[in-house]
Amino acid sequence: MGITDLEEQFTFYASYHHAFVNQLIHIVCVWPILWTALVFTQYIPIEAPISTPVHPANIALFTALFYAAVYVVMDKKAGSLAALLVLICLITSRRFYLTAEISYGVPAWQLAVLIHVVCWIAQFVGHGVFEGRAPALLDNVTQAFVMAPFFVLLEVLFHLGYRKDMQVKLWKNVEKELARLKQKKIGKSRK
Repeated sequence: MGITDLEEQFTFYASYHHAFVNQLIHIVCVWPILWTALVFTQYIPIEAPISTPVHPANIALFTALFYAAVYVVMDKKAGSLAALLVLICLITSRRFYLTAEISYGVPAWQLAVLIHVVCWIAQFVGHGVFEGRAPALLDNVTQAFVMAPFFVLLEVLFHLGYRKDMQVKLWKNVEKELARLKQKKIGKSRK
């Protein structure tokens, strides 16, 4: 499965996220997980000898640029919106990193850990209770850490009417994948 193959990647992702409540949980939780991860990477002291006017050239910047590039390659329009959201997360995570202790009386990482853990727990509940299936994280780490933010954005955009033709095609692929998985499960239960 190619990292930038939108059809394959979305089919895989959506086959793990077809229950409506689980989708909502992911829509609410995935972007904060990315944001808190960027807060954590602000603490990594590695900086390149170059700088930008908006953000130091550190692991957080390079991570955000990687995400943004992958999303734009996957789908120019939705990917550009996702890239913009990633860059907003980058800038706000930096600001939070620099001001949290003054504003909230605790280091940024402590608040970020709380948000991060709550969001992960909510997603596991979504999978266990509403999806009835283990999260994609267990089968494809790239999906969980790179693709999820883009795909929850795509789900929202699809609900708003974005690229109906692509949406129909992708959900047909998802239905086929779900049927295949159901047959596989039936085959295992007969053994």
